[in-house]
Amino acid sequence: MNTVRLLALMLVIALPMWFGSCKKDGTEAVMPTNTSVEGNYKVSAIKVDPKIEGFDDILPLYSLLLGNTCLTDITISFKSNGTITTDYPPSCQSAGDDISDATGIDSDSKWALNGSKLTITDENGTQTAYDATFNGGNMQLKWQEDDGDASGKTFKQTYIMELKRL
Repeated sequence: MNTVRLLALMLVIALPMWFGSCKKDGTEAVMPTNTSVEGNYKVSAIKVDPKIEGFDDILPLYSLLLGNTCLTDITISFKSNGTITTDYPPSCQSAGDDISDATGIDSDSKWALNGSKLTITDENGTQTAYDATFNGGNMQLKWQEDDGDASGKTFKQTYIMELKRL
């Protein structure tokens, strides 16, 4: 009788391990991790560190200052040939050059990715290098600029522009 109990106990212990080691071949859902720059994007956030007037995302401030929603309406297209195009939604028609000033990207820009460094060259030849990271196909562009407070003290301001893939 002890042998039967021992076998039953071993079976009870072994069954969960046996079934737990089973896996389905090729039927698991795999989340795509698109780390390609090419694609169409919308600006979803422009984060800053340190905060500006208590705001860590200044995209709503741009919309308020510009008096329109152009920055969130515009579609930025990174083409496979290294060029960038932007559409021209109605909300951008009165915005002028403020859009390229806010994003560093104009409709005649060119892009190049080297490792995690994305360099964007605007129509005037000005180059801006960003640290590019990808998350679920979305892209974050990070850069730093020298800034100053009201007392004239200078500091580094970090910006992260979040681009949501369409």
